[in-house]
Amino acid sequence: MHDDKHSGCPSIVTPDLVQQIEVKIRENGHLTITDLAEIFLNVSRKTVHRIVAENMHFQKLCARWVPKNNRR
Repeated sequence: MHDDKHSGCPSIVTPDLVQQIEVKIRENGHLTITDLAEIFLNVSRKTVHRIVAENMHFQKLCARWVPKNNRR
């Protein structure tokens, strides 16, 4: 037997949540991960960071969130 990758608790990362976080970042690009986690109380700091970095492909640059440059 094996467990499927997504078995167990459903992910709280939804397209709606990603969009809500993106709206907050676009309103104020100086928000930190901790600030965002305080706004979205039902989401852990780790999950907020994963959404910003992996789902939205943003990174901090000069204290602002900017899209990552995908030159590889």
